[in-house]
Parts: sequence; C-alpha cells; structure tokens
Amino acid sequence: MGGYTGGLLAFISAYFIYRNEKLARERTLLHISNAKDDSGEAPMSVLTPRLIDQADPELARITFLPFIEVTFEVMNVSDNFANDVQLKLLGKSGAILWFYHAELDKYLEYESIALLQASQSRVFRMKIDNHLVSSHEVLDFELSSTNLFGQTTKQNVQLLLHKEAKGYLFKHRT
Repeated sequence: MGGYTGGLLAFISAYFIYRNEKLARERTLLHISNAKDDSGEAPMSVLTPRLIDQADPELARITFLPFIEVTFEVMNVSDNFANDVQLKLLGKSGAILWFYHAELDKYLEYESIALLQASQSRVFRMKIDNHLVSSHEVLDFELSSTNLFGQTTKQNVQLLLHKEAKGYLFKHRT
C-alpha cells in the first residue's frame, strides 16, 4: 500500500510541476527601457491630467502644454504574442495617454499602445505634463499585456526623473 501511495503522490507532484511550468511559459513578459529615436519615426504621445475635449482634442491645445519628453522602448522578451499592451500611470492624477494620429492630424485617446510578437520591440516618444512631474521625482506606471490564451500580465515600472541631470531611467519593480 505504501508503494502505491508514494507513486500517486509522485504523479500528482509531477503534474503540478508541469502545469506551473506551462503557465510560466505562457506568461507574456515585457521590458521597458530608455531609447533613442534619431529617425523621428516613433509615435508621439502626450500624458496629461488636464481636461481636453475627449470628442475632438485640438492639436494646438496639447502642443502648448509645458512638458518633458521621454523616449522609451517596449520589448516583448517572452515567446508569446503580446496583445493589448497598455501603459497606465498609477495614482490619483487622472492622467490620460493621448497618441498623435498623423492622418487625422489630431491626438486620440488609446488604451492599447502596441501589439508585439515574440522578441519584437517598439519605440515611443512621450511628452509628460510638467503638472505631473513638478512634485514627483518618481512616476509609477503599470505595463500590462494579454497573451493569446487570455492571460493578463501586469508589471510595475517606475520612471525615475533626475531633474538636476535632466535625465530619466526606467526601473522594473516586478
């Protein structure tokens, strides 16, 4: 009886190890880091808590906001497809991420910033409203994505602002 029980426990243990490894392989992991875009082809976005007409935000109203500009790269470092990649500012600021649509010549509100295949990356330029930056040296973001199996992975990322050096650095918290 002891041999059968031991065999059953070994089978159950092996099954749980296999299942956990499979779930870990299906998980989508993204990496965000500083980037340089010398070509100027990176999509422009603006992060601001200011009230802008959401039905038809005027380009002129956004371009005159005082801001800092950050260029970053989001890379899918997993073997899975990263669908619905989102970058959200955490906290109570109410900030909205607006993307510039060149064909319409205006900014539009988007929740999803990218779709990334395995090992694919994309560069973004983001203007951050000085209203958000003035009282903080650290901005906390949530970088999330959904894989093809419907699993959502959330990662916490910090943007460290070095005001005296006029630089910035992304730091993963998860």
